[in-house]
Amino acid sequence: MMAPFGLTNFDSRTYGRFDERGTQIFSRFDADPSVFGIEGNLRGDRYFGGSNELFGRASDSAVIDLVQQTIVGGGIINVTGGTGIFDNATGLITFTQEDRLTPGSPDGPINF
Repeated sequence: MMAPFGLTNFDSRTYGRFDERGTQIFSRFDADPSVFGIEGNLRGDRYFGGSNELFGRASDSAVIDLVQQTIVGGGIINVTGGTGIFDNATGLITFTQEDRLTPGSPDGPINF
């Protein structure tokens, strides 16, 4: 499947927090550092490829279940602009995600 509008690349600059509870890991990501009670600059996401780019700020969360080997989450991207056909774009993108984890070696990372 081809990426819509040539947006084949994604760069996300967000703050995050992980909270391990038994065999589950609760994760939260946000472009706004004040969500986590810290100071810093607003960050954002960039979707790009070809002559079009889309910019936004994400707020999302997920639950990683190490026993079921799944990750389930979702969030919102506040679109803040872009280039090409996305020049002056605004709006909200909501999304959900459900994936299977691929375990690495016993000493290595889990790949999403």
